[in-house]
Amino acid sequence: VVAAHLASYFLCMLTCATGCDGRAGWVLMAFMYIHRMAIAYSRGGHPVNVDVFMLGMLVQKVPLYGADTFARTAREYWPIVFSLLLLLSTPGVTGRCDLHPHYHGWERVRFYSIEWILMLLLISGTFNTSDPRQITPWLNIWALYAYCFHVAWARIFWKPMYGAVFTYLAIPGFFALHRYLLKRKQGRQAEAKGTKE
Repeated sequence: VVAAHLASYFLCMLTCATGCDGRAGWVLMAFMYIHRMAIAYSRGGHPVNVDVFMLGMLVQKVPLYGADTFARTAREYWPIVFSLLLLLSTPGVTGRCDLHPHYHGWERVRFYSIEWILMLLLISGTFNTSDPRQITPWLNIWALYAYCFHVAWARIFWKPMYGAVFTYLAIPGFFALHRYLLKRKQGRQAEAKGTKE
């Protein structure tokens, strides 16, 4: 397991340094998921998901090979993708399957296949929208803020619910900041255009 993790980190660093093609993302995903499916071990939950961050770094630098074709096919046949996810699910199982993996290999394959498919849908851009009103740029920044600070706010406040409320109440602030920065950028562009004339 440790060797697979170290090999995946080395592959990721090597690919980012040399600029190989997008097939390295597929190899890294194979390193990430094959040993999880084959060996039942507790990964320790979400703080140890460094491999997911490494994959994100890799596909940001070197886009995944065939991502456009996969995204187009998944958009065209989304009912089949959704049905596949439902068929792979294990509705009778309760608890955290990443902390307490299934005993049988087939159940682990089903659990991690769902995670892999969802990750692939996100990486390939299947869920991207046209966004004519430009909502996602500032909402992405808020989502990053919420991801980084929601646990901190939940621990600072005496009830975790107040941390969630505080996190959600930050949405208008991020919208206002986006509007301010957009107007400032447009003002600078207008000044630059005026000086050129």
